Amino acid sequence: MAELSPFFLKQFVPSQVCLKCEGCCRFQAADSIWRPKWDKKEFTDDNDYVTTIVDCGRHLCRFFNKSDSTCRVYADRPFECVLYPFLLSRHVEGIKAYVHLACPYVQDHHSSAAFNEYVEYLRAFFTQPRTLDFLRGNSRLIHDYAPVENELRYLFTFVL
Repeated sequence: MAELSPFFLKQFVPSQVCLKCEGCCRFQAADSIWRPKWDKKEFTDDNDYVTTIVDCGRHLCRFFNKSDSTCRVYADRPFECVLYPFLLSRHVEGIKAYVHLACPYVQDHHSSAAFNEYVEYLRAFFTQPRTLDFLRGNSRLIHDYAPVENELRYLFTFVL
């Protein structure tokens, strides 16, 4: 299944903020739950998670360019990367949308009008037939973030 274009979803966090952050794309373990899932098997493990490379004891996304904090596959990156710091998680009730509270930009803006407007934008995005069709066809790419729910803020639920 093809990924949605990264330009199909407007970004909440400005790129200049992301490029200065030391959070995303860096993991404490090779099997971190925070690694994105992707449909390109040549770059993933058996569970569809993007594999990492080890650098100075840290695990980096295989596409992370350490020299300038950019992504080598940015134009075609996994849907989870396009969506981040917002996340989708499987639940019995449906798909729950969350925001990751570890994101410094979210910490500074989670109570702003812009944040609330973006959440409503996402709610509308996830009710569009094209988005729902994409998610139905790629449901294996949706994580179960239940083990780290304490790091997330619940936003809304939708059903595929």
